[in-house]
Amino acid sequence: MTIEIQHKLRRVGLKVTQARVLVMKILSEQRQQMSVKQIYQQLYQEDNKISLATVYRVINDLEITGMISQDPFARGESKYTLPVQHQIKTLELKCADLSCVDHQSLILSLQKVFKQFNADLLDIEFKSN
Repeated sequence: MTIEIQHKLRRVGLKVTQARVLVMKILSEQRQQMSVKQIYQQLYQEDNKISLATVYRVINDLEITGMISQDPFARGESKYTLPVQHQIKTLELKCADLSCVDHQSLILSLQKVFKQFNADLLDIEFKSN
């Protein structure tokens, strides 16, 4: 795991430091998003004496390079996670009648809306009753 993290850091142009490796390791082991303070507490519990200011700087560097992302919907403290760990959220819409709607233009409109929210439209399915 650590070697993989080191390669990823080098690939995005960041110097490999103990703090960066440890923060990435914690985020990769978690299933949920974490705040900077939660990451700091986890490091402290594992006897890694890294200052809170260092954790903030590491998070900032990792976010700028795209190695982690901030949850735009989190309330209060910012929460961070690895991009591959983003939860897939499903949106299901049921309409009375889509028979007279141009499916391609509807898909294009939905893609524009999703793009505004920095979300990907992975699949769309039209079913008839």
